[in-house]
Amino acid sequence: MIAMIFDHFSIWLINHYHINAYDAIYWRMFGRISIPIFAFLIAYNFVYNSRHHEQFLFRVTIFALLSEPFYIAYFETFGNAFIPLAFGLAMIYFIDKNKLNEFALTCAMAFYLAFFVFFDVEIIACAFLIVAFYFYFKLNNKIFLALTFPLMLYLNTIDIRIILMVFVSYFLIFLSLKKDILPNLKINKWIGYWFYPAHLFILRVLLGVA
Repeated sequence: MIAMIFDHFSIWLINHYHINAYDAIYWRMFGRISIPIFAFLIAYNFVYNSRHHEQFLFRVTIFALLSEPFYIAYFETFGNAFIPLAFGLAMIYFIDKNKLNEFALTCAMAFYLAFFVFFDVEIIACAFLIVAFYFYFKLNNKIFLALTFPLMLYLNTIDIRIILMVFVSYFLIFLSLKKDILPNLKINKWIGYWFYPAHLFILRVLLGVA
């Protein structure tokens, strides 16, 4: 969550103070590690922590819709981060339930939104990042974990320093698996859900005041 604040605050600096994007790269460098971490946690919680997958998918989808007006108000464009998370979660839900027709339809919808509505292929990359993590957890096959690495690189190719942060995030994920520390990390799930629209609202208010 802290990484996401850094990433979005860098946009505030660029837009309000007209700071060159390259000068704000260190803010974005730290912020971009939030993408693989959120994808990792979605797949991890689906496999190990969630007993009601339908409710999990419903909550993420609702907050994707709820967050969009706040995202538009702050960034003046479409496509908040909950959208690819919701698509990725829907994909692994249909795979897990062996509903391949629904899975294919979800993939088609994600491609359509990415290329014809939001013009942002990160939606596809982030969604399939969740799928790759899911298969790793279900099959315990390191091939699927390896597939996540090029997707992380694609999602973070802003600057060579951000690529280095991808290595860092990948290392942290690998470390968490080896040390088995994630089951001991517990926060209220509603904090995670409400944080995203709430922090966008606060940043938008600050943008209007400044």
